[in-house]
Amino acid sequence: MPWKKWFIKMSKIDELTIFEIVPYIGTNMVNFGATRAEVCDSMGAAERTSISFQGKLIEYRSYMNVAYTGKEDGVVDHIGFGRQMINVHLSGVKIFQAKSMDVLRELSKIDPEPKEFMNSIVFMKLGISLAGFLDDEDDDKAMAVFIRGKWDPKLPRMSSVHF
Repeated sequence: MPWKKWFIKMSKIDELTIFEIVPYIGTNMVNFGATRAEVCDSMGAAERTSISFQGKLIEYRSYMNVAYTGKEDGVVDHIGFGRQMINVHLSGVKIFQAKSMDVLRELSKIDPEPKEFMNSIVFMKLGISLAGFLDDEDDDKAMAVFIRGKWDPKLPRMSSVHF
């Protein structure tokens, strides 16, 4: 049955999927260091793929993406979420459901030293960056979950912020 083959390859991810962020580990669905096969087992097939300007493979599922350290044989080193992924949580904070300033204040209680870099807020202790939260523009909101050391080279150019 041709439809059955198509159905099996579909992504298991949609806007309502619950993602719990675990700093420097990944999420409840995918961890840093996972292979493409492991990600596919957990999240289903990618809806589309691309190669970044850095030569990294990026897989897209719904309004989120997973990036790898290389093209075909890399491992996960970045997980990104668009605002449409309404069930992204970190330590009980509902990233895309609460008001921007509430999110920034709550996350600052966990990581009291957030940084700003090019209109993104970087929480180094939590391993996340948030875009679109400073100006409270819902259409621009996004979150990246990153590996340890990812932002370290940019630290000297970051400024401290308080909420």
